[in-house]
Amino acid sequence: NFTDFGYDVLPASNADRDDYEYTQVIANKGNLAEAQQVANLIRCNRIEVTEQGGSDIAELLDERPDVTIILGMDFDGRYCKE
Repeated sequence: NFTDFGYDVLPASNADRDDYEYTQVIANKGNLAEAQQVANLIRCNRIEVTEQGGSDIAELLDERPDVTIILGMDFDGRYCKE
């Protein structure tokens, strides 16, 4: 549970599609170190860094989450299977 590690967690929602083969951790605000810490918790090694993401309104208000996790078919409920 990410809250046990001090993270604020937003409600989960569905990804844009349901056929992601691999789990991805996305650093929405360009902070690779933070995304790496999250990825380490679920043993994921696929990290994407982006300066942009989310809706235009969210970007204006800077309300995007710092990190987004897209769970893929490799996720077993706790960790990524590599």
